[in-house]
Amino acid sequence: DDFLYTVIKSRVSVDLATLLGDAPFEDAASQFYTASMAIAIAHLHKQDLIFRNLTTDSVHVDDKGYVQLVDTRHSIKAEPTPTDFCGYPHYLSPEQVSGQGHGIAVDYWALGIVTYEMVTGGSNPWITGDPASDGEVGVYSRISAHTLEALTLPAGVKTYDPDALVQTLNDLLHPDPHGATEHQQEHARVGLAQLLRMEGPRGRGHA
Repeated sequence: DDFLYTVIKSRVSVDLATLLGDAPFEDAASQFYTASMAIAIAHLHKQDLIFRNLTTDSVHVDDKGYVQLVDTRHSIKAEPTPTDFCGYPHYLSPEQVSGQGHGIAVDYWALGIVTYEMVTGGSNPWITGDPASDGEVGVYSRISAHTLEALTLPAGVKTYDPDALVQTLNDLLHPDPHGATEHQQEHARVGLAQLLRMEGPRGRGHA
């Protein structure tokens, strides 16, 4: 009675971080994984649960190319509104950094970060590469300073529709959780429609 166990289907899989390495995925693979994650977190939200741990380490891809969310250590009921602090600093949303209380929008924010990492080959929008400025304080400062539509892609990122990609990322990384949720839920619905029309990618999915 003192323990809570998480049961996960037995299957061969690899975490997204390992699969990604330091090379970006092809567009089709990134779209498929993003759509799959959007469906997964939307399902949790229907159960009044916030995952709060969407990272490339906690998303696994099986031998058929489908994703599975693992590591639910930070998952929590959406009500009452959680205000605790958990997770990797560079995946946290502005409302998590400020400690003002957060809801399901934080999962869509993290989805935006993971998508950004997939299309850039592991880069994170809040990490500069300078150890002196990439401590927690520096990362939190950049997250808190993020404004609407401010995100851009690094030079050299190749994608067939960069404008659409940047718009999607900015919708997911909306700095206002109250203004964000409607856009983000729409992306989950679009993700489902895309997934139903696509076949799961096989192999690494790199460009």
